[in-house]
Amino acid sequence: LQSYKENRKIQGMCLVFQIIILKFAESNKYPRAIKVVKNKLKPIIMKRIALIFIAFFTALTIHAESFYYDLNVGDTKPLNVYAWPSSNHYVSKYHWHFPGAYIDIIDGGSMFDSSCTIKAMSPTYNQYVMVECYWYEREYGHYSDRMGGHFMFYIKVSDDGSSSGGGSAVIEVVSSTPSDGDAGVATDVKPVLKFNQSVKLTTNTNTATRCRLESNDGSKIYFNTHFDIIKYPGGKAETEATFTPQQTLQPATKYTFIMPTGSLETDQGTKNSNSFQFSFTTAGESSSTGELLVSSSVPADGAVNVETDIAPMIYFSDDVELVSAQVGYPSDYITLSDDEGRSIVGKYGIQLYKNYIGMEPKLNLRKGTRYTFSIAPGQVKKKGTNIVNKERIEISFTTVEGENGEPMKIVSTSPEDGAIGVELDVEPLIVFSSSICTNETINNRMVLKKSDGTVVERGPLNVQGEKLWIKPTSLLEPGTTYTFYIPNSCLIDPSTAAFVDNDFHFSFTTKAEDSGNNYPIENLSHSVSCPEVVDGALVEGNNINLNISIDNPTKTEFKGHFGVWFYYSENYVLGYSYWPSEDRNEVKVLPGNNQYQIQRTVDSALPVRFDVYLYPEKADRILLGSVTITSRGTSSIQGIYKDARSKDFFNLSGHRLTAPQPGINITQGKKILIK
Repeated sequence: LQSYKENRKIQGMCLVFQIIILKFAESNKYPRAIKVVKNKLKPIIMKRIALIFIAFFTALTIHAESFYYDLNVGDTKPLNVYAWPSSNHYVSKYHWHFPGAYIDIIDGGSMFDSSCTIKAMSPTYNQYVMVECYWYEREYGHYSDRMGGHFMFYIKVSDDGSSSGGGSAVIEVVSSTPSDGDAGVATDVKPVLKFNQSVKLTTNTNTATRCRLESNDGSKIYFNTHFDIIKYPGGKAETEATFTPQQTLQPATKYTFIMPTGSLETDQGTKNSNSFQFSFTTAGESSSTGELLVSSSVPADGAVNVETDIAPMIYFSDDVELVSAQVGYPSDYITLSDDEGRSIVGKYGIQLYKNYIGMEPKLNLRKGTRYTFSIAPGQVKKKGTNIVNKERIEISFTTVEGENGEPMKIVSTSPEDGAIGVELDVEPLIVFSSSICTNETINNRMVLKKSDGTVVERGPLNVQGEKLWIKPTSLLEPGTTYTFYIPNSCLIDPSTAAFVDNDFHFSFTTKAEDSGNNYPIENLSHSVSCPEVVDGALVEGNNINLNISIDNPTKTEFKGHFGVWFYYSENYVLGYSYWPSEDRNEVKVLPGNNQYQIQRTVDSALPVRFDVYLYPEKADRILLGSVTITSRGTSSIQGIYKDARSKDFFNLSGHRLTAPQPGINITQGKKILIK
């Protein structure tokens, strides 16, 4: 029995079967069997009922069990464990441990799996190897696990000869170059090993099972490998493997070649249960000087049909350090670019480990495209020295042929580009032609800004599939033009794995404060001027014409009126009047350039200042211009503004107030009482 679940099941089946036998024996057909059945079977039935009762009401107190199996090479076997939680517990996870080269897992066996299927890979030479499974429980409302049980499966694997046709579990080295004990070996040596059968490197191995060179100081050098299968008549095969070190060896150094257990496997999936190693010494004299050299690269320089998920790496003859670039950040000195000059965006920035420098693209590369991985001169140095690369280092490769997507572009926006009368609680949205991949800087560089350049919002940002939008933290201002702007360095184009080629932006104008009419105030340009004063002084009683120009480029027309305020001094208002007449007859502001003239009489001693306002219907006033008339010389425009909501306040004596005061105030020609 492998578990209490199976125990309950079998106990229950036996109980039902025994009760049937008891009832059958008690029938009239077999009276002689009644005494035997009662004496022999009833105690067993009672015991089995008790066992079932205990099994059903036992909580998470399962004891460790041991199970033994004898398998042949190539056999498969399912292993199962079960834990039945009580009302206040639940199983958090399972944790399996498998022996090295003798047994391989082919299905399940990962965390949270209560079962797995194993395959016998190589003989255990009449010894049992152990597969262990720990299971853990966790109380509801807690976050820590505690071990609830431990199961052990003992497996013995025999070789019944059925696998001899395709290779033995013992993988032997027929010859090696260099040989064990050789001296004076070149530092750029590529060890070659010949095996007694068809083999290959084991896939999905950890570092401990990789073939490697180890020096006396404990440093490790791994290989790029190439296996050639040599087949002979009769089905026999041998393998010649070339191991290229990922960095140039040090001179006058002893190295040991190590092929660990489980590093190779046959065509049938049998891993080597034996290890192999030999030693040799390189030629030359030990020295920390010498040029920094490139020993190899992945992919190789000039490679074609490279998969698009490649992460290019360059290996050096020694351990290296970066000069200007920083690990984990993009750099202008170490780049991966396509044949059109686009720089590919890295997932983790520049990567460095001991003797290699690499970069993993954030998205898959474009198919059928030539790429160059480049390191600028003087940007890599031999670790612990001042020896740097004197020349630019480059490797180029071409990806596999295939179809590519179209460049990323805007499909639609909400509101539409140029929309007028947009609600103040709008959430600007862009829909793109492909799924969105953002750069980390997007929250700092993406903006929603007003037409005068004032940045209003930088988020919060939302991305879902092809959609990107922001939720302003407060209502937008009425009658204001906004631009939603995303620089090209914020978005990565899935079709190129580089930044998009162009910036993305669209504009819209919010509605006025009164929802009855929408005035594109921010789209207006306007000015006020006065004819020059020629040949003498302009004195009290003279007439002047104020020329008003309003450019309304939108298709929206609206009604309003002009107000002219005139001042004897900077802060003392003399009075005001409306144009065209005192009853505030409306004027139409039409699309295009509108020209207006207002004739005024100089009613006081000079100098005098005229402030000209436009009062759109149901909207705040707009200061068009301020013209000061002097006693001699030309008039001048003191300032042009676009403050649609600025309001001047005056007391009853006509003095300008910096802010509304308690009592009666005058603003926009009206008296208001502030308590």
